[in-house]
Amino acid sequence: MTKAHNVDAQRLSFILNELRLPAIKVIWPEFTERADKEGWPATRLLAALTEHEMAERDRRRIERHLSDARLPPLTQIVALQSELACRIAHTSWR
Repeated sequence: MTKAHNVDAQRLSFILNELRLPAIKVIWPEFTERADKEGWPATRLLAALTEHEMAERDRRRIERHLSDARLPPLTQIVALQSELACRIAHTSWR
């Protein structure tokens, strides 16, 4: 990575923190590399990143609600697996 790219990456990391987009902050290097290799249009890259952010937010929300509900452990695992399977099936970037 060149110095200019490193500065851009640092700035992007700061911006994503400020916008509270933690999932995009983690995954953007992998997605942009893949987009470059596969020649994705900008809209596809943006859609993939935002879909991932939404799925992660849903996952964290479900985990938080299950934790708050204090259900027996097996019930939590089955419910979470079911919900995540549905979310993963609906993401178009894979």
